[in-house]
Amino acid sequence: MLSYIKTAIIVASVTQMSGVLAHGFVKTVTIDGKAFPGSNPFNAAAASASIVWPQTGGNGPLLPASIAGPEIACGRVSGPATISANANAGSSVEFDWNGSAFWPAGDAGLGPQNHHGPVMTYLAKCPGACKDATPQSLDFFKFQEEGRINTAAGIPGFWGSDKLTQAGSKVTVKLPLGLAAGEYIMRHEILALHDAMNRDPQFYPMCSNLIIAGDGSAPLPATGGARFPGAYNLATDPNLSINIFDPASLAINYVAPGPRPIAGAPARKREAFACRFARSNKRSDASCA
Repeated sequence: MLSYIKTAIIVASVTQMSGVLAHGFVKTVTIDGKAFPGSNPFNAAAASASIVWPQTGGNGPLLPASIAGPEIACGRVSGPATISANANAGSSVEFDWNGSAFWPAGDAGLGPQNHHGPVMTYLAKCPGACKDATPQSLDFFKFQEEGRINTAAGIPGFWGSDKLTQAGSKVTVKLPLGLAAGEYIMRHEILALHDAMNRDPQFYPMCSNLIIAGDGSAPLPATGGARFPGAYNLATDPNLSINIFDPASLAINYVAPGPRPIAGAPARKREAFACRFARSNKRSDASCA
């Protein structure tokens, strides 16, 4: 009887660990070299020290049923992040997806490194403090996207998620220039397409709070953005149900879901050019960037 109980405990432990290792979460967000802890869905006590909105319910994906629900905005969260990180327009932001294991540990039966798909990052300007904002009411604009990078190696192609995996489960993005100063929610997401052919794409969104010292005069884009829910539609977007293991899919120009990435207004570059132009015409003796 004792042996049976021990065996049952071992099997249960292995099963539980497999679930934990199946996916991942953002362990650390690093902004211009300064590291901030992510939100560990298995350790709620650490959430108060995170700029990441606290995740609940494990590290598994959001499935298509969630596309029309509030959780598609920032994941399964228990509330807002109560602290924010300072950043600048143009800051470097690194997301470390080493939570639980290297991204992705792999689902049972699929093997490791199977969650192929785009990596995307958005920003939304909050009307006040982001800890008091409702993400579903904000206009998000996409400023970073890596979809299918190439098809040189054949199916399923080389994706943004594969590049992330090769980089040690990390991806680095640059905040766009031209941003107005203020508080922003940064939405970062991996979309896994390994089961999309069964109309079952997997979404891994997370949100964090930033206070950006901007270099522009208006939020981007100037006329609205995308809302979550609303930005993704499984019924009308074939890029959410693509069969990436079908050789014919290699000929498809894959376009990641949601809006097209914006091109941040290069305010500092414009200013530097104006300074150099003035100096070249002997209208200024200023030191130009």
